[in-house]
Amino acid sequence: MNFQLSISERDILKDYRKSSSGKKDYIRCTVLLGLDQGKSAKELSELLGVDLSSVYNYVKSYNSCGLSGFISSNYLGFWGKLDSFDLAALDKELRSHLHKNCQSIAYWIKENLGIDYAIKSLPSLMKRLGFSYKKTKTVPAKADKELQTHFIEDIEALIERLDSENAVLLYADAVHPQWNTRSNYAWIPIGEEREIKSSSGRKRINLTGTVNIQNPSDILISESETVDSESVREFLDKVEAAYLDKSKVYMVLDQASYFKSYLVQDWVYGSKIELIYLPAYSPNLNLIERLWKLMRKKIIDYEYYNTFEKFRTNVLAFFEYIVDYKDELETLLAPNFHVQFSKTNFY
Repeated sequence: MNFQLSISERDILKDYRKSSSGKKDYIRCTVLLGLDQGKSAKELSELLGVDLSSVYNYVKSYNSCGLSGFISSNYLGFWGKLDSFDLAALDKELRSHLHKNCQSIAYWIKENLGIDYAIKSLPSLMKRLGFSYKKTKTVPAKADKELQTHFIEDIEALIERLDSENAVLLYADAVHPQWNTRSNYAWIPIGEEREIKSSSGRKRINLTGTVNIQNPSDILISESETVDSESVREFLDKVEAAYLDKSKVYMVLDQASYFKSYLVQDWVYGSKIELIYLPAYSPNLNLIERLWKLMRKKIIDYEYYNTFEKFRTNVLAFFEYIVDYKDELETLLAPNFHVQFSKTNFY
């Protein structure tokens, strides 16, 4: 059989075959591509496991309807449906507006370009355009880029003079681990699920802590019934006692009301502890947030504790034996900070 495709038809068929998820579409495209390469109808029939008559019918459909009719506009999803102007418009749309699913993109293409594009073929098109389907990243809407940048510069300058001042730089925060299992990602056989028990209570532990930027395994933790001005003042007593050999203790913390209360300010006045407040909406600049994340990963995620006391014991043991994570902490708590702010206005 003398059969030949044009270069553009060949490329279109290859793209369509790659993006198609249906077996029938794959076979139909492969028949035409195989004949174009010089294979016989009988060879393709045996290779693909289809009747010889089906091979001839595919060729007949192509000869009578052309390539567009052969593929059918309802299922066509390849570069050939969108010209360079259409692709540029789609790319601009995707970079300026968030589309949560392929249905939304297909609707936009129909409404703005007048083209019916197969939803099942859009993932392949998105990849070719340089897009991937992944979670959005939340950032504080009110975070100030300039304030964060200046803060990082000030901290870097402070770190350089710590030794000459015989000072220590601590990052402080409060955390409230809740007695409950946290579901997370794991490798699970396809088609199966893995259940993790969880408790129904909302009891939690209230902790205040610091981490030393020069020695990440140097961590102070204090438990209290609640975190308030009084518990913070008591924690500052503990911090001062822990660093008697230092002339100055710098402590970075957020702007929570219990950290800025008059009681705390009065206690700090005249002491060797100097409080440095983070810019508003900047948890990314507080080193100790990474420690809390590690604690949840090691102790809370995937683990079920049938009593609150077991949960509490394991959380506190994590900090008691924190030196076991020394190598991991040195990497995790390295003073590499990144400015975080809203760069785009997607809607």
